[in-house]
Amino acid sequence: MTDSVQSTFSIFGKGLKLDTASDVKEHIEKIKEIEQLEEIKLGGNTIGVEAAKELAKALSEKHTLKIADLSDIFTGRLKDEVKESVKVLCDALVDLPNLKTLNLSDNAFGPMGAESMYNFLANTKSLTELLLNNNGLGIQGGKLIAQAFIENKANRDEDSGQTLQKIVMGRNRLENGSAKVISEMLERLGSLREVRLPQNGIRPEGIIDLMKGLSCNKELMHLDLQDNTFTFSGSEALATSLPNWEKLEILNVGDCLLGAKGAPLVANALIHNKSLKQLFLQYNEIEEDSIRNLADILSNLTYLESLDLNGNRFNEDSEIIDKIREILSENGLDDVLGSLSDMEDLSSDEEEEEEEEEEEEEEEIEEEIEEEKEEKKEEEKEEKKEEEKIKEEKKEEEKIKEEKKEEEKIKEEKKEKEPTPINGEKEQEKPLTTAVETKAETAINESGKKVKPETQLGLGLDEPRPPTPRRKSAADELNDDIANLIDSMKNKMNIN
Repeated sequence: MTDSVQSTFSIFGKGLKLDTASDVKEHIEKIKEIEQLEEIKLGGNTIGVEAAKELAKALSEKHTLKIADLSDIFTGRLKDEVKESVKVLCDALVDLPNLKTLNLSDNAFGPMGAESMYNFLANTKSLTELLLNNNGLGIQGGKLIAQAFIENKANRDEDSGQTLQKIVMGRNRLENGSAKVISEMLERLGSLREVRLPQNGIRPEGIIDLMKGLSCNKELMHLDLQDNTFTFSGSEALATSLPNWEKLEILNVGDCLLGAKGAPLVANALIHNKSLKQLFLQYNEIEEDSIRNLADILSNLTYLESLDLNGNRFNEDSEIIDKIREILSENGLDDVLGSLSDMEDLSSDEEEEEEEEEEEEEEEIEEEIEEEKEEKKEEEKEEKKEEEKIKEEKKEEEKIKEEKKEEEKIKEEKKEKEPTPINGEKEQEKPLTTAVETKAETAINESGKKVKPETQLGLGLDEPRPPTPRRKSAADELNDDIANLIDSMKNKMNIN
């Protein structure tokens, strides 16, 4: 279906099975016909990889597109099909300059779907609304979504492009494990007006984490945390955050176990939220004494349109309910209070048991918080040790470098002190020789005459020397000895 006036293409809820390029050919042609396409609705059909690729090609050229409803489009598809299809569709949308809203709710793609859309979320510059309700993201998927937005914010200037204003991630089992990263995302964004995270199994520690990030979003108008677990510590964190949201219009903390102790804290803090229009406090084990605080501040909530207190622990005909009705009537809000048909009566034994359970739970929470503190201290100690180790290693490296420099310096000084070779030539080392070898050694000069080794070395020893007497041979010495012997014999015999 096409609408040239509204610039919308829709096959929403037709139950079509689109597998191949030929299956979507007709729809692609209609999409191309709408020159100023602003909204596309594909929900309620099942789309395969090949069909998704063809749709992606067509959508990537629609720079006027503002809203992409891709909810419930993978029923009956294999995981690998869904993973690839989500990626090609999201990547096709990443550069569209006017895209404001992306709805991928009711697609059971789990953490792998978060992986597939990571590039889109980390790089989009125009998105203001993201709807991811009932996707089975789990802790890992929730972390990936948050990290993608953190990366997106880090890569952009403060004033560049649009910033996210609405995020819906209900029924995704985000639990406490993803709460810290999501809180960091909320803090970094700081621009959110609507945050809906119902039915995620988030317990008090996670609620405390979330409130830190939510408190940074001063423009918040709609907060839905229904069906998570607050108890006293979570209620206290909410009460501390409420003054930050002066523009808050809708607060849904129904079925959050605020309890008899937590509810009064929240009720008292609502004095700061005068713009409130809808307040949901159903099924919170709130008792009659606890609700009195709410009755006292209702006169300040003049814009209130809806108040849900059903399923709590006081009688619908009690005095406090009469007082609430009276205050609302004075403000012209007679129809604001919802049905009280499912109020819970609590016996004394049950009340004691509930109090004991709540006390035990609070003790467990305090213990967990203390354990986290101890773990952080240990981590800090380890980090300090590692830093000290790195410092010592650097010192050792510097010491070795200094020693090497000193050695080089000493070598240079030794070289400078060595005598300069004669005639400017580098002195060459010669092997040691014996005295006999030195005497026997001769050299030939340029004229071909034999010269003494000393002369060859150019040591200034070629001056004339006195002739050295020739040593007698052994035969001469023998002849001399015989002659001496004969002379001696003649003398003895007196022979002339």
